[in-house]
Amino acid sequence: PRHFTDWLKKNHPPFNSQSFAPRKIFGEYLKSLVPLENPKLNRVQAEVTKIELISAEKEKNQFLIHLNHQPSVAYDEVVLALGLLPEATLMGTQTPWQPWLVPNQKSVLLVGTGLTMIDAALTLCKRPNSPPVYAFSRRGLLPFGHENYASYEPSLPFLHWLSDCNLPLRKAFHLFKSECKRAIDQGSDWRAVFDQIRFATPSIWQKFTETERNQFLKHLARPWDIHRHRAAPEVLEKIKHYLDSGQLIIQSGKISSLSLTHKKWALTFQDKKGELHHQTFDYAFDCTGLSRSIRHAQSPLLKNLIATGLLEVDHPELGAHSITEGLHVIGPLLRGKYWESIAIPEIRIQALDVTKKFSFEVN
Repeated sequence: PRHFTDWLKKNHPPFNSQSFAPRKIFGEYLKSLVPLENPKLNRVQAEVTKIELISAEKEKNQFLIHLNHQPSVAYDEVVLALGLLPEATLMGTQTPWQPWLVPNQKSVLLVGTGLTMIDAALTLCKRPNSPPVYAFSRRGLLPFGHENYASYEPSLPFLHWLSDCNLPLRKAFHLFKSECKRAIDQGSDWRAVFDQIRFATPSIWQKFTETERNQFLKHLARPWDIHRHRAAPEVLEKIKHYLDSGQLIIQSGKISSLSLTHKKWALTFQDKKGELHHQTFDYAFDCTGLSRSIRHAQSPLLKNLIATGLLEVDHPELGAHSITEGLHVIGPLLRGKYWESIAIPEIRIQALDVTKKFSFEVN
Protein backbone atom coordinates (compact mmCIF):
# COMPACT_ATOMS: atom_id res chain seq x y z
CA PRO A 1 0.00 0.00 0.00
CA ARG A 2 2.92 2.39 0.58
CA HIS A 3 4.63 1.66 -2.72
CA PHE A 4 3.49 4.88 -4.42
CA THR A 5 4.30 7.11 -1.44
CA ASP A 6 7.75 5.50 -1.12
CA TRP A 7 8.30 6.14 -4.84
CA LEU A 8 7.19 9.77 -4.34
CA LYS A 9 9.66 10.36 -1.52
CA LYS A 10 12.48 8.98 -3.66
CA ASN A 11 11.64 10.65 -6.98
CA HIS A 12 9.71 13.79 -5.96
CA PRO A 13 10.81 14.64 -2.38
CA PRO A 14 8.41 17.60 -1.87
CA PHE A 15 5.49 15.15 -1.99
CA ASN A 16 4.56 12.76 0.81
CA SER A 17 1.71 10.49 1.91
CA GLN A 18 -0.47 13.54 2.67
CA SER A 19 0.10 15.19 -0.71
CA PHE A 20 -2.20 15.25 -3.72
CA ALA A 21 0.21 14.35 -6.50
CA PRO A 22 -0.60 15.67 -9.99
CA ARG A 23 -1.76 13.20 -12.64
CA LYS A 24 1.44 13.74 -14.60
CA ILE A 25 3.53 12.46 -11.69
CA PHE A 26 1.24 9.47 -11.21
CA GLY A 27 1.74 8.73 -14.91
CA GLU A 28 5.51 8.71 -14.33
CA TYR A 29 4.97 6.24 -11.50
CA LEU A 30 2.96 3.87 -13.70
CA LYS A 31 5.59 4.02 -16.46
CA SER A 32 8.27 3.15 -13.90
CA LEU A 33 6.31 -0.01 -12.99
CA VAL A 34 5.85 -1.16 -16.58
CA PRO A 35 8.72 0.02 -18.79
CA LEU A 36 7.60 0.37 -22.40
CA GLU A 37 10.78 -1.17 -23.77
CA ASN A 38 10.88 -4.97 -23.34
CA PRO A 39 8.65 -5.11 -20.26
CA LYS A 40 8.72 -8.34 -18.27
CA LEU A 41 6.36 -8.86 -15.35
CA ASN A 42 6.60 -11.84 -13.02
CA ARG A 43 8.06 -14.16 -15.67
CA VAL A 44 5.44 -13.05 -18.22
CA GLN A 45 6.89 -11.38 -21.29
CA ALA A 46 4.88 -8.39 -22.48
CA GLU A 47 5.04 -6.42 -25.70
CA VAL A 48 3.87 -2.82 -25.99
CA THR A 49 2.82 -1.77 -29.48
CA LYS A 50 1.42 1.56 -30.62
CA ILE A 51 -1.04 0.81 -33.42
CA GLU A 52 -4.68 1.43 -34.28
CA LEU A 53 -7.14 -1.43 -33.83
CA ILE A 54 -10.01 -1.32 -36.30
CA SER A 55 -12.20 -4.33 -35.53
CA ALA A 56 -12.30 -7.78 -33.97
CA GLU A 57 -14.09 -11.05 -34.53
CA LYS A 58 -14.18 -14.35 -32.72
CA GLU A 59 -13.18 -17.45 -34.62
CA LYS A 60 -13.59 -20.67 -32.68
CA ASN A 61 -11.66 -20.07 -29.43
CA GLN A 62 -9.60 -17.09 -30.57
CA PHE A 63 -10.08 -13.41 -31.30
CA LEU A 64 -8.87 -12.13 -34.65
CA ILE A 65 -7.85 -8.49 -34.26
CA HIS A 66 -7.76 -6.40 -37.41
CA LEU A 67 -5.23 -3.57 -37.42
CA ASN A 68 -4.83 -0.43 -39.49
CA HIS A 69 -2.49 -1.15 -42.43
CA GLN A 70 -1.05 -4.21 -40.67
CA PRO A 71 -1.69 -7.98 -40.82
CA SER A 72 -4.37 -9.25 -38.45
CA VAL A 73 -3.29 -11.00 -35.24
CA ALA A 74 -4.96 -13.70 -33.14
CA TYR A 75 -5.25 -13.85 -29.32
CA ASP A 76 -6.83 -16.26 -26.85
CA GLU A 77 -7.89 -13.54 -24.40
CA VAL A 78 -8.55 -9.85 -24.96
CA VAL A 79 -8.80 -7.14 -22.28
CA LEU A 80 -10.37 -3.82 -23.24
CA ALA A 81 -8.64 -1.24 -21.06
CA LEU A 82 -9.47 1.71 -23.29
CA GLY A 83 -9.48 4.43 -20.67
CA LEU A 84 -11.25 7.69 -21.52
CA LEU A 85 -12.23 7.40 -25.16
CA PRO A 86 -12.26 10.37 -27.53
CA GLU A 87 -15.81 11.59 -28.03
CA ALA A 88 -17.70 13.93 -30.29
CA THR A 89 -17.28 17.27 -28.52
CA LEU A 90 -20.03 19.70 -27.66
CA MET A 91 -21.12 21.60 -30.79
CA GLY A 92 -17.77 20.97 -32.46
CA THR A 93 -15.62 22.57 -29.75
CA GLN A 94 -12.09 21.36 -29.05
CA THR A 95 -11.00 18.91 -26.38
CA PRO A 96 -9.18 20.61 -23.47
CA TRP A 97 -6.09 18.43 -23.32
CA GLN A 98 -3.62 20.95 -24.79
CA PRO A 99 -4.60 24.34 -23.38
CA TRP A 100 -0.97 25.51 -23.43
CA LEU A 101 -1.24 25.82 -27.24
CA VAL A 102 -3.64 28.77 -26.90
CA PRO A 103 -1.71 31.97 -27.71
CA ASN A 104 -1.56 34.85 -25.29
CA GLN A 105 -4.16 37.61 -25.64
CA LYS A 106 -6.75 35.18 -27.06
CA SER A 107 -10.13 34.85 -25.34
CA VAL A 108 -11.21 31.40 -24.15
CA LEU A 109 -14.52 29.75 -23.20
CA LEU A 110 -14.51 26.56 -21.12
CA VAL A 111 -17.85 24.73 -21.25
CA GLY A 112 -18.17 22.88 -17.95
CA THR A 113 -17.04 23.77 -14.42
CA GLY A 114 -15.74 20.45 -13.08
CA LEU A 115 -12.26 19.01 -12.61
CA THR A 116 -11.55 19.07 -16.36
CA MET A 117 -12.23 22.81 -16.42
CA ILE A 118 -9.97 23.30 -13.41
CA ASP A 119 -7.10 21.49 -15.14
CA ALA A 120 -7.46 23.70 -18.23
CA ALA A 121 -7.96 26.93 -16.25
CA LEU A 122 -4.77 26.40 -14.23
CA THR A 123 -2.80 26.58 -17.48
CA LEU A 124 -4.84 29.22 -19.31
CA CYS A 125 -4.94 31.71 -16.43
CA LYS A 126 -1.14 31.82 -16.33
CA ARG A 127 -0.93 33.47 -19.77
CA PRO A 128 0.38 37.03 -19.49
CA ASN A 129 -1.58 39.98 -20.88
CA SER A 130 -4.59 37.83 -21.67
CA PRO A 131 -8.32 38.45 -21.21
CA PRO A 132 -10.24 36.57 -18.49
CA VAL A 133 -11.02 32.90 -19.02
CA TYR A 134 -14.77 32.23 -18.94
CA ALA A 135 -16.12 28.92 -17.59
CA PHE A 136 -19.77 28.13 -18.20
CA SER A 137 -22.15 25.45 -16.92
CA ARG A 138 -25.86 25.04 -16.22
CA ARG A 139 -25.47 25.65 -12.48
CA GLY A 140 -21.98 27.15 -12.27
CA LEU A 141 -20.96 24.72 -9.54
CA LEU A 142 -17.29 24.03 -8.77
CA PRO A 143 -16.00 20.80 -7.18
CA PHE A 144 -15.49 20.80 -3.44
CA GLY A 145 -12.02 20.28 -2.01
CA HIS A 146 -10.47 17.47 -0.02
CA GLU A 147 -10.28 18.13 3.72
CA ASN A 148 -9.20 16.13 6.73
CA TYR A 149 -12.04 15.03 8.97
CA ALA A 150 -12.59 13.23 12.24
CA SER A 151 -14.18 9.79 12.34
CA TYR A 152 -17.81 9.39 13.35
CA GLU A 153 -20.13 6.57 14.41
CA PRO A 154 -22.32 5.51 11.45
CA SER A 155 -25.98 4.76 12.07
CA LEU A 156 -27.22 1.16 11.99
CA PRO A 157 -29.59 1.78 9.04
CA PHE A 158 -26.67 3.21 7.06
CA LEU A 159 -24.40 0.25 7.89
CA HIS A 160 -27.19 -2.14 6.97
CA TRP A 161 -27.61 -0.39 3.61
CA LEU A 162 -23.87 -0.61 2.91
CA SER A 163 -24.13 -4.32 3.63
CA ASP A 164 -27.08 -5.27 1.43
CA CYS A 165 -27.14 -2.18 -0.86
CA ASN A 166 -30.85 -2.73 -1.36
CA LEU A 167 -32.86 0.48 -1.12
CA PRO A 168 -34.87 2.31 -3.78
CA LEU A 169 -33.34 5.59 -4.94
CA ARG A 170 -35.66 7.91 -3.01
CA LYS A 171 -35.12 6.13 0.33
CA ALA A 172 -31.40 5.80 -0.34
CA PHE A 173 -31.13 9.53 -1.01
CA HIS A 174 -32.89 10.49 2.22
CA LEU A 175 -30.83 8.01 4.27
CA PHE A 176 -27.61 9.29 2.72
CA LYS A 177 -28.57 12.92 3.35
CA SER A 178 -29.49 12.09 6.95
CA GLU A 179 -26.16 10.29 7.42
CA CYS A 180 -24.24 13.35 6.22
CA LYS A 181 -26.05 15.45 8.83
CA ARG A 182 -25.26 12.82 11.48
CA ALA A 183 -21.55 12.98 10.64
CA ILE A 184 -21.53 16.79 10.84
CA ASP A 185 -23.43 16.75 14.15
CA GLN A 186 -20.76 14.43 15.57
CA GLY A 187 -18.02 16.87 14.61
CA SER A 188 -17.01 15.02 11.47
CA ASP A 189 -17.77 15.98 7.87
CA TRP A 190 -20.03 14.93 4.98
CA ARG A 191 -16.86 13.77 3.21
CA ALA A 192 -16.64 10.90 5.69
CA VAL A 193 -19.98 9.56 4.44
CA PHE A 194 -19.01 9.87 0.78
CA ASP A 195 -15.77 8.01 1.47
CA GLN A 196 -17.62 5.32 3.46
CA ILE A 197 -19.98 4.58 0.60
CA ARG A 198 -17.36 4.49 -2.13
CA PHE A 199 -16.73 0.76 -2.41
CA ALA A 200 -20.41 -0.10 -1.95
CA THR A 201 -21.45 2.24 -4.79
CA PRO A 202 -21.17 -0.36 -7.60
CA SER A 203 -23.49 -2.77 -5.75
CA ILE A 204 -25.90 0.05 -4.89
CA TRP A 205 -25.96 1.16 -8.54
CA GLN A 206 -26.72 -2.38 -9.72
CA LYS A 207 -29.66 -2.64 -7.31
CA PHE A 208 -31.27 0.50 -8.75
CA THR A 209 -33.80 0.00 -11.54
CA GLU A 210 -33.13 1.49 -14.97
CA THR A 211 -35.69 4.19 -14.20
CA GLU A 212 -33.92 5.03 -10.94
CA ARG A 213 -30.56 5.23 -12.68
CA ASN A 214 -32.00 7.67 -15.22
CA GLN A 215 -33.53 9.73 -12.40
CA PHE A 216 -30.15 9.82 -10.65
CA LEU A 217 -28.42 10.98 -13.84
CA LYS A 218 -31.01 13.71 -14.42
CA HIS A 219 -31.32 15.12 -10.91
CA LEU A 220 -28.41 13.96 -8.74
CA ALA A 221 -25.37 13.22 -10.93
CA ARG A 222 -23.97 16.77 -10.95
CA PRO A 223 -24.36 17.36 -7.18
CA TRP A 224 -22.85 13.90 -6.64
CA ASP A 225 -19.86 14.67 -8.89
CA ILE A 226 -18.86 17.93 -7.19
CA HIS A 227 -18.99 16.26 -3.75
CA ARG A 228 -17.50 12.89 -4.74
CA HIS A 229 -14.79 14.01 -7.22
CA ARG A 230 -13.02 16.61 -5.15
CA ALA A 231 -10.01 18.81 -5.87
CA ALA A 232 -6.79 19.16 -3.93
CA PRO A 233 -6.87 22.08 -1.45
CA GLU A 234 -3.84 23.78 -3.03
CA VAL A 235 -5.51 23.58 -6.45
CA LEU A 236 -8.70 25.21 -5.19
CA GLU A 237 -6.59 27.94 -3.59
CA LYS A 238 -5.16 28.77 -7.03
CA ILE A 239 -8.65 28.74 -8.58
CA LYS A 240 -9.91 31.05 -5.80
CA HIS A 241 -7.01 33.41 -6.55
CA TYR A 242 -7.89 33.49 -10.24
CA LEU A 243 -11.57 34.09 -9.42
CA ASP A 244 -10.77 36.91 -6.98
CA SER A 245 -8.39 38.56 -9.45
CA GLY A 246 -10.87 38.34 -12.31
CA GLN A 247 -8.64 36.07 -14.40
CA LEU A 248 -11.34 33.38 -14.22
CA ILE A 249 -15.07 34.10 -14.46
CA ILE A 250 -17.77 31.50 -13.76
CA GLN A 251 -21.12 31.88 -15.54
CA SER A 252 -24.27 29.78 -15.30
CA GLY A 253 -27.36 29.34 -17.42
CA LYS A 254 -28.72 27.40 -20.38
CA ILE A 255 -26.85 27.44 -23.67
CA SER A 256 -29.12 28.51 -26.52
CA SER A 257 -26.43 28.27 -29.20
CA LEU A 258 -22.67 27.93 -29.59
CA SER A 259 -21.27 28.13 -33.11
CA LEU A 260 -18.09 29.00 -34.97
CA THR A 261 -18.58 31.98 -37.27
CA HIS A 262 -15.79 33.88 -39.02
CA LYS A 263 -13.18 32.18 -36.81
CA LYS A 264 -14.97 33.29 -33.63
CA TRP A 265 -17.06 31.20 -31.23
CA ALA A 266 -20.43 32.85 -30.66
CA LEU A 267 -22.17 31.91 -27.41
CA THR A 268 -25.80 32.72 -26.65
CA PHE A 269 -27.14 31.67 -23.27
CA GLN A 270 -30.14 32.25 -21.06
CA ASP A 271 -29.55 33.20 -17.43
CA LYS A 272 -31.71 32.24 -14.45
CA LYS A 273 -33.96 35.24 -15.06
CA GLY A 274 -34.60 34.16 -18.63
CA GLU A 275 -32.56 36.97 -20.16
CA LEU A 276 -30.41 36.25 -23.23
CA HIS A 277 -26.70 37.07 -23.32
CA HIS A 278 -24.30 37.04 -26.28
CA GLN A 279 -20.51 36.62 -26.12
CA THR A 280 -17.72 35.80 -28.57
CA PHE A 281 -14.46 33.93 -27.98
CA ASP A 282 -11.36 32.98 -29.97
CA TYR A 283 -11.30 29.45 -28.52
CA ALA A 284 -13.94 27.16 -26.99
CA PHE A 285 -13.17 23.92 -25.13
CA ASP A 286 -15.54 21.14 -24.11
CA CYS A 287 -14.86 20.45 -20.41
CA THR A 288 -18.16 18.70 -19.70
CA GLY A 289 -16.46 15.39 -18.91
CA LEU A 290 -17.61 11.92 -19.84
CA SER A 291 -20.53 11.52 -22.22
CA ARG A 292 -23.84 10.10 -21.05
CA SER A 293 -23.84 7.72 -24.05
CA ILE A 294 -21.09 5.31 -25.04
CA ARG A 295 -22.37 5.55 -28.62
CA HIS A 296 -20.75 8.99 -28.85
CA ALA A 297 -17.28 7.49 -28.47
CA GLN A 298 -15.08 8.02 -31.54
CA SER A 299 -13.61 4.51 -31.59
CA PRO A 300 -13.89 2.25 -34.66
CA LEU A 301 -13.00 -0.78 -32.54
CA LEU A 302 -15.67 -0.10 -29.92
CA LYS A 303 -18.34 0.56 -32.55
CA ASN A 304 -17.41 -2.72 -34.24
CA LEU A 305 -17.54 -4.74 -31.02
CA ILE A 306 -21.01 -3.36 -30.25
CA ALA A 307 -22.29 -3.86 -33.81
CA THR A 308 -21.11 -7.48 -33.93
CA GLY A 309 -22.55 -8.32 -30.51
CA LEU A 310 -19.27 -9.01 -28.71
CA LEU A 311 -20.11 -6.12 -26.37
CA GLU A 312 -23.54 -5.16 -25.05
CA VAL A 313 -24.44 -1.53 -24.35
CA ASP A 314 -25.68 -0.85 -20.82
CA HIS A 315 -28.89 0.92 -19.86
CA PRO A 316 -28.50 3.80 -19.41
CA GLU A 317 -25.86 3.93 -22.15
CA LEU A 318 -22.95 5.02 -19.96
CA GLY A 319 -20.81 2.08 -21.05
CA ALA A 320 -20.76 -1.47 -22.35
CA HIS A 321 -19.93 -4.89 -20.92
CA SER A 322 -18.69 -8.12 -22.44
CA ILE A 323 -21.09 -10.95 -23.24
CA THR A 324 -18.35 -12.98 -24.93
CA GLU A 325 -16.12 -15.54 -23.24
CA GLY A 326 -12.49 -14.46 -23.35
CA LEU A 327 -13.29 -10.77 -23.86
CA HIS A 328 -12.82 -8.72 -20.70
CA VAL A 329 -13.55 -5.07 -19.92
CA ILE A 330 -12.06 -2.80 -17.25
CA GLY A 331 -12.11 0.91 -16.58
CA PRO A 332 -14.51 3.68 -17.68
CA LEU A 333 -16.30 1.36 -20.13
CA LEU A 334 -17.93 -0.24 -17.07
CA ARG A 335 -19.51 2.99 -15.81
CA GLY A 336 -22.92 1.77 -16.93
CA LYS A 337 -22.52 -1.40 -14.91
CA TYR A 338 -20.84 -0.02 -11.78
CA TRP A 339 -21.05 3.82 -11.97
CA GLU A 340 -17.79 4.10 -9.98
CA SER A 341 -15.28 2.90 -12.57
CA ILE A 342 -12.85 5.67 -13.48
CA ALA A 343 -10.38 5.84 -10.57
CA ILE A 344 -7.36 3.70 -9.75
CA PRO A 345 -8.78 1.90 -6.65
CA GLU A 346 -11.73 0.52 -8.65
CA ILE A 347 -9.70 -0.24 -11.79
CA ARG A 348 -7.05 -2.03 -9.72
CA ILE A 349 -9.71 -4.41 -8.35
CA GLN A 350 -11.15 -4.97 -11.84
CA ALA A 351 -7.69 -5.72 -13.24
CA LEU A 352 -7.00 -8.25 -10.49
CA ASP A 353 -10.36 -9.98 -11.12
CA VAL A 354 -9.54 -10.26 -14.83
CA THR A 355 -6.04 -11.65 -14.33
CA LYS A 356 -7.40 -14.29 -11.95
CA LYS A 357 -9.32 -15.71 -14.91
CA PHE A 358 -6.18 -16.18 -16.98
CA SER A 359 -4.39 -19.52 -17.08
CA PHE A 360 -0.96 -18.17 -16.16
CA GLU A 361 0.13 -17.61 -12.58
CA VAL A 362 -0.18 -14.05 -11.28
CA ASN A 363 1.74 -12.80 -8.27
